[in-house]
Amino acid sequence: MNLKESTIVIFETVYERLKPFHELMKTHPAIIAYSGGKDSTLLCNFYLFLSNKSKSIEPILFHLDHSIRDNSKQEKDIILEMKTLSSKTHIKKKTFHKLQNA
Repeated sequence: MNLKESTIVIFETVYERLKPFHELMKTHPAIIAYSGGKDSTLLCNFYLFLSNKSKSIEPILFHLDHSIRDNSKQEKDIILEMKTLSSKTHIKKKTFHKLQNA
């Protein structure tokens, strides 16, 4: 994991602010709803950083595809990215039926 020194400083600072939760973080994995966006990727990288430092358990990444629109290309990219980030991934595809006018 290649992180900039400034990112490491931020991650260490955030970890220190979470001091009341250190024991929880060491004993229970975080489950991250992973969308492939910047926020979930940053959160995942934070927990992977902590995991590499033995300060937390490797996070579990969860992605739910609602199948509302055709995004098969994006979905493949998200799944590939998840598998490169963490060995613990869960992907769920849900198909919703279109609502009919009443």
